[in-house]
Amino acid sequence: MIATPYDPADSASRSGRAVATRTLVPTEAAGSPIQRYATAATASLFLVTGVSGVLMFFHVGGKMFTSLHEWLGLLFLVAAALHLVRNGRGMIKLMKTARARVLFGLTGVAAAAFIAASMGAAASNPFVDLAHAVEKAPIAAVAPMLGVSVEDLAVRLRGAGVDVTGADQTFAELAAGQGVALPRLLAAAVRPMAQP
Repeated sequence: MIATPYDPADSASRSGRAVATRTLVPTEAAGSPIQRYATAATASLFLVTGVSGVLMFFHVGGKMFTSLHEWLGLLFLVAAALHLVRNGRGMIKLMKTARARVLFGLTGVAAAAFIAASMGAAASNPFVDLAHAVEKAPIAAVAPMLGVSVEDLAVRLRGAGVDVTGADQTFAELAAGQGVALPRLLAAAVRPMAQP
């Protein structure tokens, strides 16, 4: 506990009587672990996820920042939940204000718009559709698209570890029948592997 005298300008202090004191309780020493750590944990994790999110937005750091952002983002949610438990009454008061409702509403609408756009984009991604079409097409149909002969494409696929026996075989059949990953076959078809 810390004892601090009142202001010297106080009439009791100036009259020569005993100086009154008041006791301040340090907030760090009071309360449960939630009360002591929730706000600090929320603030520190907010800082890390905010910085990593900005770096990800500018494509800095690659997969390392993505992993950092994802894992510490989960911890941030836990810390924020504890912070809400600690400050529940204040949050209820805040949510009764018009500005908080407007801000939460705008944030919710923006998040819903991004989620809807990303779901629609994933469902109709033309590159994914094209890859599925190539998987199901015979190699005789794919070779001209790549600007190579069927024989050259078969050589590329053999380099990826599959035995091509006919021009009517599809990438999906070759991958499933010979236990080779389909992306490996597609990569070999586009970029021939270096010969030893």
